[in-house]
Amino acid sequence: MNESLATLRVWSAKPLKAEVARSAERLRHQADVRHVVLLPDVHLANDVCVGAVVATSHRIYPAAVGSDIGCGMATVALRATADLLD
Repeated sequence: MNESLATLRVWSAKPLKAEVARSAERLRHQADVRHVVLLPDVHLANDVCVGAVVATSHRIYPAAVGSDIGCGMATVALRATADLLD
């Protein structure tokens, strides 16, 4: 287990489904996981939710890339600077 719990950021306007929230919490407790970000298209998958970004110190989690990566996503041009995205 981690010495400290990984940070979690959720980039979604909708509340997380309970099973997705449980999966994210389980991932935050894994050894070497430092940061978890859930994107707007997050949904349940076998090991790691599709739409989750996982930052680690040394390990690679191959299951963190799902077969339907990017489903439901769109690219939108904005007139904004990067400092607005925090």
